[in-house]
Amino acid sequence: MAEVRRFTKRLSKPGTAAELRQSASEAVRHSLPAEKAKIVEPLDYENVIEQRKAQIHGDSLRDLLQFPVDEVSIATVPHHRRTVCSALPPDAEAQAHGLLVKECIRTYNSDWLVVSYKYEAYGGDFRSLPSKVHQLEKLPVQLFEVDEDADEDAASLCSQKGGNVMEGWLYKAHMNNAMNVTIRVFKRRFCYLTQLPDGSYSLCFCKDEKGFKESKGSIFLDSCIDVVQCSKMRRHGFELRMQEKCSCHLAAESEQEMDEWMTALRKVIQSNFDGSMSERRNGDLSETGIDEDSLSQGKSENMMESLEKSMHPELMKKLDFSGIEPEVRPLEEKFGKRFLVKCHNLSFALQGLVSEQGDGTVTNLEPFFITLALFDTNNNCKISEDFQVDLNPPAVRQMLEAGAEEGAVNGRAGESPGRRARAVDEALLRYPREGLFSVTAPHPDIYLVARVEKVLQGGIAQCVEPYIKGSDTSKTVQKVLKAAKQICSRLGRYRMAFAWAARPVFKDSEGSLDTSGKFSPLYKQDSSKLSTEDLLKMLADFKKAEKISKLQVIPGNFEVSIEPVSPDIPNCVTSSYVPVKPFAEAGCDQVTFEVEEFVADSAKYMYPFTTFKNHMYVYPIQLKYDNQKTFAKVFSYQPMSEPLVCQVR
Repeated sequence: MAEVRRFTKRLSKPGTAAELRQSASEAVRHSLPAEKAKIVEPLDYENVIEQRKAQIHGDSLRDLLQFPVDEVSIATVPHHRRTVCSALPPDAEAQAHGLLVKECIRTYNSDWLVVSYKYEAYGGDFRSLPSKVHQLEKLPVQLFEVDEDADEDAASLCSQKGGNVMEGWLYKAHMNNAMNVTIRVFKRRFCYLTQLPDGSYSLCFCKDEKGFKESKGSIFLDSCIDVVQCSKMRRHGFELRMQEKCSCHLAAESEQEMDEWMTALRKVIQSNFDGSMSERRNGDLSETGIDEDSLSQGKSENMMESLEKSMHPELMKKLDFSGIEPEVRPLEEKFGKRFLVKCHNLSFALQGLVSEQGDGTVTNLEPFFITLALFDTNNNCKISEDFQVDLNPPAVRQMLEAGAEEGAVNGRAGESPGRRARAVDEALLRYPREGLFSVTAPHPDIYLVARVEKVLQGGIAQCVEPYIKGSDTSKTVQKVLKAAKQICSRLGRYRMAFAWAARPVFKDSEGSLDTSGKFSPLYKQDSSKLSTEDLLKMLADFKKAEKISKLQVIPGNFEVSIEPVSPDIPNCVTSSYVPVKPFAEAGCDQVTFEVEEFVADSAKYMYPFTTFKNHMYVYPIQLKYDNQKTFAKVFSYQPMSEPLVCQVR
């Protein structure tokens, strides 16, 4: 007997030695550590050029490696300013001590240096490279037998323009409601697939077979890109997909009718596509007015237009290289969605004759001051500065002259000299009525809030009571007028909260203004809810009728209009009171004020400051004096007590 090898004795099955060797070798091979690929540092092109400067200088093809001498050119562009004069104070640079501050100040008035590249056209997209190749005016049309056979069905589909290709009953659902399509949404309509005289196709829907002239709607199939079966919505259903990412859901009464309609619609789509492609193959440049130079420079635009009209919109997105190298332009001051707010009148139900020396017009019995601002309930914040409006007639303003001799501290009349307008008469800025607001990210949950204030008198409930109760009006008018004159003569400089109102600004997230909306009724200001956080909580429940109905209403009316504005609105001043072009002071009786926007702290909304702004907005949140012994009786406050004033320096 032949001697058996020691290796084979250990095998459970004879004849498997080769398989074990193979598995063992693979195990050893995979157990060895794999060598990592070496990281190659990118070539420092400028360093290589500098090191081999002498060698490259003697090379006959050195122009391929070196930069052209005339590649870069620098030009000076005047600094564009939209205001009549600079917002910088005249002695700003002289008062600056640090070098960084001085350089920053110079950027607001110095001209721009624009660096241009002569051969920039050769460094972009390969489709936009300049080309001097002669382009044929019109390419010949080549027609083959294979094309004729493929187009036979499309040609026989409708040989005469203006005829009905197919007709029959279908069930139609509303467009743009793919998420809510149910069987109840479908309505039975008699449909006509018709070719129009211009060669395009449309699908008309009628109530019955005899109502072709009374169409219930139609779909032009030029924008239709595909027809797919969709039985999830309804049995024997199919879907027409459009280029605008919308769709139309249809359903037939049987599977055979569904196949017939889908076949006919696909032939129409294919016919439209072949027609558009044949027009592009013809290349009739005379009709479009494109010359040879513009054709060579506009390859990218033509290709993108053809892709937009093709059946592959996703291909267009992948091949779109636009925006990789944006056009370099001087920095400009950016604004969001701008709209103009005009305040017309504020009137309460309790009115009377304030002065016997006037023209006898019935007005409010005391001065009221309005503060407008924008609030965002989505982000729970305030997004604009306060715009203070004075709608008091001259007879009512005279009540404040004795109490405001030292100068008003509240509102725009008491601004510091650094923020006063230059080259604008102060009389035009004294009683603002029109404010220009801006919103960078508009949406329906942005509200314009009006806070109404009056001269400091006492508790809010005590001051509001005469305006709410309507009993014995003549005595109430005399009582309120007498108290108002006394308070205005002594405390005319100080204000207190009285009422508030709000209204939404936008209809949707696209920035459509709600110009037809009106302000809500004037609600009594709760003395325990004076902060911005409390106001935002009330605005969050503004659309809930059960919450708003609990608020106490003061009979009155606040008339305000919201209008879109043009870019060149006349007689406007910035938030720093600097006049904006065009500004004609002669014959001007009303000035529009730009209201500063508080832009969200997000990267997509940030942009450099191109104009000088020296503003600091200080809003005292609260004053706590619970532990002060000297103010132990402050909660039993009387109108004759000394008012508390908070000054910020």
